Amino acid sequence: MDILELMRDDHLDSLTTVRELLTIAERVDARDRVAVLLERLGEGLALHMQSEQAAFGKGAQRRGPDFDELVQRSTRDHQMISRLVRLCGSAPPCADLRLYRALSTLEDVLSGHISRVQYQLFQVLYDQLDREERHDLGHLMMAEQVRLLGSRGEPRAQDVQQQQAA
Repeated sequence: MDILELMRDDHLDSLTTVRELLTIAERVDARDRVAVLLERLGEGLALHMQSEQAAFGKGAQRRGPDFDELVQRSTRDHQMISRLVRLCGSAPPCADLRLYRALSTLEDVLSGHISRVQYQLFQVLYDQLDREERHDLGHLMMAEQVRLLGSRGEPRAQDVQQQQAA
């Protein structure tokens, strides 16, 4: 799978989860669902960050300063998003507006990250990597996800392995 497609899918999954959280955050009867979604979002983000760093760690060494700068910016975005997810997870029960505000901020930061990545980093990757190199980085990123999921004993590792085989 092309790394650009894999990253786009990861970003879309995260944004969809945040938007779902925003729709149910204020409902007292949704506390359990909010907790599950926040946990899934945090785990997905950690998996995305670690696997992207593994893939770009190899690519960034030979891509030049623009690429390095964009990858560093992406890493800083990931760290900010991770902090916001933790903040949301530590917010008081759903009836409190602080969770909704934190989720709104998370949505804004995540949307900004996605825009930057898609309009800057994706363009650099598309310009500097041929199709085969993008697929190699995508497979590297997916292999890292399988490794990370497998080391946690999670059943999603099989899903990622099936995607990788396709």
